[in-house]
Amino acid sequence: MLEVKTGRLLAAWPPQKAARAEAAPGSVFKLVTACAALEEGVTRLARRIECRNVFPLERRSLWCSRSGGHGLMNIREALAHSCNIHFYALGLRLGRDRLLKWSRLFGLGRTTGYSPPGESPGSLPDRAFHPVDVARLAIGQGASFRVTPLQMARLAALVASEGRFLSLPGAGKARQLMRRPVHSVSTWRVLKSGMRLAVERGTAKKAAVAGLAVAGKTGSPERAGSPDERDGWFVGFAPADKPAVAIAVYIARGHGGDNAAPVARKMLEAWKGMR
Repeated sequence: MLEVKTGRLLAAWPPQKAARAEAAPGSVFKLVTACAALEEGVTRLARRIECRNVFPLERRSLWCSRSGGHGLMNIREALAHSCNIHFYALGLRLGRDRLLKWSRLFGLGRTTGYSPPGESPGSLPDRAFHPVDVARLAIGQGASFRVTPLQMARLAALVASEGRFLSLPGAGKARQLMRRPVHSVSTWRVLKSGMRLAVERGTAKKAAVAGLAVAGKTGSPERAGSPDERDGWFVGFAPADKPAVAIAVYIARGHGGDNAAPVARKMLEAWKGMR
């Protein structure tokens, strides 16, 4: 849990795993893909893409998470319901290089500076991409794509603060403002409203807290080498209309909506009780 205004680390448990545990980000990365697509002119809020659950590509079929598909959705709705088909399409329009460019702008692939030496920088895919690889990258999957819980908490804080998030690189060092990845207010509003919709009636409903507006995004990526197993992610912030704290929850061999989101709810309930 990070304080959005100052960048202060409020809680991390267990501390070493928060800094060193690595996993694919899964659908949490759709926030970066959405941002890139809006900023690069690949899509706009009014554009709708139809999801029929299957996405044929290079003699293969990529799938969505909802049997029968989501139907027509704009980018905000696709974030809220975590529609894979929508983001496969955006990822292929963006291409590998622009997806990696925006990953770096959001601080992925390098350390956050919060912890003592030994923090993992994670890793970005560095091999040649086929279209299937690019499509999977757009939804946060890839054999060499790894992030840490601290990086995901910082990602949530960047969205919450609309890019004005202060990093805190360590004791005795001055706070630094990260390079603002996006200056368009409309792009930030799409991301934030999509995350709020996810908690209100999307994949992150189990993170809802009575009397507190919460915004969030879930992810359930496949585990490396174990495609039948998944990890669970939730990233978010509260209050949704005036963010004060940003959080990330990672559960190995879990599910984003069913396991990580309820933990996020407990964290935010505890924070709400101390205000």
